[in-house]
Amino acid sequence: MLADAKDLDEWRKETRAVKRAYDGLKWKEKKLVRLKYWDKESLWRTQELAKELQVSRWTVGEWRKNVVEAVWEELIKQGIGGRRTK
Repeated sequence: MLADAKDLDEWRKETRAVKRAYDGLKWKEKKLVRLKYWDKESLWRTQELAKELQVSRWTVGEWRKNVVEAVWEELIKQGIGGRRTK
């Protein structure tokens, strides 16, 4: 089934939000994203990521949280994301 114009517009907004969030990350956070999420065969565990990035597992967790928050904020700016509840 082909996407309709509304779906395509939503996809474009999501893509733009992810790009803007990614562009605002520090270089090691970007490396985390590439390894954890964009590598097609990504099986990286937190401990392995920490070793590769030469940081603690806690730091990997914090960076991951920063990435998720950055994407969420950009989605909200694009009018896609709703209010986050804790």
